[in-house]
Amino acid sequence: HVKNSGVYINVGHEYIATEQRMMNDSEEGLSSFSSVDEELEYWKRKSLEYCESLQEARAEFDEYQESSRELEAELEAQLEQAERRNNDLETTFQRLQEENDSLRSKLDSQQNEAYVMISRLEEENVEFASTKEHLWKYVRELEQKNDDLERGKRVTMSSLEDFEQKLNQAFERNAILENELDEKEQLQVMCQRLKDEVRDLRQDMNTQTRKPKTGSPDTVRTEVPSQALTRHATPSGRPTVCCNL
Repeated sequence: HVKNSGVYINVGHEYIATEQRMMNDSEEGLSSFSSVDEELEYWKRKSLEYCESLQEARAEFDEYQESSRELEAELEAQLEQAERRNNDLETTFQRLQEENDSLRSKLDSQQNEAYVMISRLEEENVEFASTKEHLWKYVRELEQKNDDLERGKRVTMSSLEDFEQKLNQAFERNAILENELDEKEQLQVMCQRLKDEVRDLRQDMNTQTRKPKTGSPDTVRTEVPSQALTRHATPSGRPTVCCNL
């Protein structure tokens, strides 16, 4: 297109330059010819030059027309191609616009869903934080109770040890008391046996008093109480009087 325009411009410039030269030559010829034949010869020569220039200009103009037709056909083809491309671009633009609207609608929907989800997660986070704080307090309370239970356990173990010690001491005292009880039972048996012996002795004395007296009565009475009031030693080593006759 630029090349053909340049040819057209060159043809126009040459035509204008040819007219200018003709005008200059006519002005010079009117004042410089000495005869009519010389002027005629001059103008014949100029006419031939002008004809050659005109033919060259026509050839260039024909070439320009041919190139212009080719250029026009090429431009029409490019225009058709550009129109098709424009239609394709418009179709693509319409499709992309629809896709953009669809994506924008989806994006708005997803943003709303994300906002709802974020709000729900924030609420759950607040609930989790509250639950976490409550659990921390509960754990601290359990730790405090555990410490109290540990202290109570230590106190109980100490009390249990004291109780076991006292219980052992009580068992020891109980064993001693059982031994003393056994000794007491033995003493009671011995005392009962002595009572029986005293009773038998009294019976014997009563029997002897009914018989003729061969000795002194004071001697018999003195012997019986001395035998009955004999002291008996217990297994524990403590002397005990069994009974009064």
